[in-house]
Amino acid sequence: MKTWLMIGLYFIANAVVADEVHFSTQTGILTMPSLVADGSAYYENVVLELDFITGQFTIVDGTPADFPEGPYQTSLDFAETGLLINAASLSFTTVVSDSRCPLTVICITAGEVEVTLELQATETNQVFVFNLALEGGGENPEIPGQLVNGWYFRLLEVTPYPVNPGQIDDADYSIVVQYSPQLFDY
Repeated sequence: MKTWLMIGLYFIANAVVADEVHFSTQTGILTMPSLVADGSAYYENVVLELDFITGQFTIVDGTPADFPEGPYQTSLDFAETGLLINAASLSFTTVVSDSRCPLTVICITAGEVEVTLELQATETNQVFVFNLALEGGGENPEIPGQLVNGWYFRLLEVTPYPVNPGQIDDADYSIVVQYSPQLFDY
């Protein structure tokens, strides 16, 4: 059995890939279909015993497994931070540019939108800043993504799409990002 400090429970509870999580306050037993511990260890069919006196928990039962291959998707609003399957955090920080052709205009090129993301690694707390771009309305899946800290990221969608010429307020933007520990098959 492996014993962990309870402070790690915050990351685990938020990194659970689960339909149902059960907790018994009488026994201190928490069961879940899967969890990520320390951002690098993946377990399935997990039973944890929580010790509220010592502030630790113990993995009583669980099957160590490889991370599911993905790809995964996450949606973020502007200035929002979300947790990924490996418990790393991903933040949508900046709209660098948006030159997409508005729907009410006829353009020679579709234009593109570029955003800045910040990835905070779970293991080291190191922050990686990187940009992703999307051409036009996203019809071209050939635009490459970025390999960052062992994970490959690609921008799938940026909303809203411009209807009329003019600037969109950054706070109105939302994105969908695809990520995987392996390169995508296009």
